[in-house]
Amino acid sequence: KFIEARTGFLLVEVALTVAVLAVGIVFVLQAFQSSLQAGRRAELLTRAIWLAQGRFAELSLQAKEPPDELTEKSGDFPEGDSAFRWRIVPEEIEGMDSLKQVTLTISRKKGEGEPQEELTVIQEFLVTP
Repeated sequence: KFIEARTGFLLVEVALTVAVLAVGIVFVLQAFQSSLQAGRRAELLTRAIWLAQGRFAELSLQAKEPPDELTEKSGDFPEGDSAFRWRIVPEEIEGMDSLKQVTLTISRKKGEGEPQEELTVIQEFLVTP
């Protein structure tokens, strides 16, 4: 008896190959989407830290105010960064009238009715006259 040489692929082999490729493509697309989200998040956090450093530089220049005038404050950043808010909470340090610990929180405004997303919290010490 002669064994016939098989030409082409069986339908089962083709279906299995397509299924494996489909699963692989789904994983690649999910990885791509995750990396895009991570990149956006990194950009957002970098921007928040940059804004916090700028706000602390402004505070350092304003530290010439009497210590009692450095109070808890909050506000929005100007246009271009209007999606971000800042909040400053100064705290007295016992026995050191001219030194205050200042906590600066940068958050991002979200849509109507949604809570703000806290992005970064930085603490520094400011010397006041």
